[in-house]
Amino acid sequence: TTTSGNIASALSGYTLSEITSLKVSGTLDARDFKVIRNNMTKCEILDLSGVTSIHEYKGYDGTWKLPGLTGGMGTDKDDNHTYPAAELPDQAFSRYGQGGDRFVAEGWWPMESLQKVILPSCINAIGDDVFRRSEVIQTILIGDDNNYFKSMDGVLYSKDGKTLQQYPFGRKGDFTLPASVRIASPLASRMRSIRFAQSSIVIGI
Repeated sequence: TTTSGNIASALSGYTLSEITSLKVSGTLDARDFKVIRNNMTKCEILDLSGVTSIHEYKGYDGTWKLPGLTGGMGTDKDDNHTYPAAELPDQAFSRYGQGGDRFVAEGWWPMESLQKVILPSCINAIGDDVFRRSEVIQTILIGDDNNYFKSMDGVLYSKDGKTLQQYPFGRKGDFTLPASVRIASPLASRMRSIRFAQSSIVIGI
């Protein structure tokens, strides 16, 4: 169990880079997501179903990095950011910056081992670039008690099933949208092949 901004302390007895599966309960904010994303490079399964609240955070120590300035890395001033309460933070599972070598060009660096994530039921929104270039993830789940999103077969949709919210890009082969889907986010265009049910009217790709 952890409280917002304290996940590093809660896991102080563990080597973060060796964790392959993590289940979190308690409260979090963007600082905790940064610790998970940047340090748990071998984490394959991340279970956040026990998280009861994501608190607002304002500051420099969250997940967000502004691309495009000073060679793409931005400055400390640029990285000051507000993360709303109850929102999965911007860039939660994919960071912008350099690789482990300072000579490597800046770019997007997702959690390279993350295959399955169970999102907290307390969220009401998902920030930008959360799964950017996350090409190994297979399954995205969320509890049935969430009022804004639902998961079907490991794919994330709006609660009413009309919007494809997030597809796990680690999956191979074709994907057929359910007939209920009317809107697919631009992320859907990254799928290798997508089939539309006859009754679907899909916009926004």
